[in-house]
Amino acid sequence: MSTIFSSRLLLFISFISILIPPITAQPSFRNHVCSNKGNYSANSTYHGNLNLLLANLFSYTNIQYDFFNASYGQNPDRVNAIGLCRGDVKSNICHGCLDDARSLLPRLCPNQKEAIGWYNECMLRYSNRSIFGIVDNDPTSCLHSENRAINLNLFNLALRNLLERLKTKAASSSSIRNFATGDATGQSYQIYALVQCTPDLSEQECSDCIEGVISEIPNCHEGGIGVRIDRPSCGFMYDNFQFYYPNFRNHVCSNKGNYSANSTYHANLNLLLANLFSYTNIQYGFYNVSYGQNPDRVNAIGLCRGDVKPNICHGCLDDARALLPRLCPNQKETIGWYNNCMLRYSNRSIFGIVDNDPISCLHSENRAPNLNLFNLALRNLLVRLKIKAASSRSIRNFAYR
Repeated sequence: MSTIFSSRLLLFISFISILIPPITAQPSFRNHVCSNKGNYSANSTYHGNLNLLLANLFSYTNIQYDFFNASYGQNPDRVNAIGLCRGDVKSNICHGCLDDARSLLPRLCPNQKEAIGWYNECMLRYSNRSIFGIVDNDPTSCLHSENRAINLNLFNLALRNLLERLKTKAASSSSIRNFATGDATGQSYQIYALVQCTPDLSEQECSDCIEGVISEIPNCHEGGIGVRIDRPSCGFMYDNFQFYYPNFRNHVCSNKGNYSANSTYHANLNLLLANLFSYTNIQYGFYNVSYGQNPDRVNAIGLCRGDVKPNICHGCLDDARALLPRLCPNQKETIGWYNNCMLRYSNRSIFGIVDNDPISCLHSENRAPNLNLFNLALRNLLVRLKIKAASSRSIRNFAYR
C-alpha cells in the first residue's frame, strides 16, 4: 500500500439546500392512518403472510437506494408493502427507521389489511391490493407548526416557485431517488424545502403527485413556517432552517471499467474506503490514498470544503463512502459531490493530475436584474479568488468572499 499526497486547486461555489428535520438516533414517528378497506383475523393466512413479509422486508429488493417494494403470498391473502427512506439519510438510519415502523404499524392498526405510517426518516405502507407503480392520493397527512410568515404574499410566491423547481427536479429521469432539495431567500424569509416521490412512479406521475400535494397547502397551513404534507406516493416538507444532513448534490458513474462482486478490486475498494481517514497526516480535510497492486489498485481522493469543521467533514465523507458504491455498483470509477465534501475513486492514477471531466452543474432559477453588471462583477470576483486559492500562501487551495 502507498499513500500519495498532492495539492489540488479546487474552487467550491456552493449554495444552501434543504431537507428534513434533524436526524436522531431514535426514529421520529410522525403520523399513521389505518384504512377501513378490510380486516384480517389473528393467526389467519393473511396475518402470517404480513408477518413474514415485514420480517424479511430488506431481503426483497435489489434496489440500492433504500426503496423497498415487496409482495408475499397468493390472492386473496397476498400482502404488498412499500418502504421508502428520505433521500438524504444514511442506510443504517433508514433501516433503523423501517425496522421500527414494521414493528409499530401492525400494533397501531391491529387486524387491518391496509395501513401507512410516516416518520421523519421513512415511510412504510402495506395493503392487500396492488400498490406498486400506482399514484395514491389518499390518505393525506398534514403536520405544521404555528409559526407564520411575516409577509404572506412574498412568502407564498417564493414557496410556490421553490416547490415548482423541486417538483421538476425530483420527477426528472436524472433523479435516481425521485428526491430533491432546495432553498429560497428574501428580505423577510428563508425557506428550505424537500420533495420526494416513490421511485416506482413515472416522471409524469411523480410530477402530478407532487402538484396534488402542493395544492393541499391552503387546507393545511397556508403561510405557515414548518409544514409537512404527505401522501402514500409523494410528499414534501419546508421550514425556515436547514433540517437535513448531509447535502448530497450529484454523482457520476464512469463507464471506464467494471469490477465483479467479491473480486480483488472489490475487496481493495472496501478496505480503502473503510480506512479512508487513516491514510493521511494532513489535517485540513484532504485525503488521498491508494490500496492494492495493479491491475486491482484503487486510488481515492476525499476533499472537504475549506471552511467546514473536522466533524462535519468526516460526517460528509463517511456518508459518501457508504453511498457512492451503492449508486455506482460494480463501476471502478465514480465521483460524488456534496455541499461539504467530494469523494472520488478510480483504478487509474488521479493524484496530481488536473481532471476536467465530468462536469456537474447545479443552479437555481433566480436571475440577476442587470446581467451585464452581474457577469462583470462575478468575473472579477472569481479571478481574485482564483489567484488567492492558487497562491502558495493558501494551504488548502481554498478562498471565499
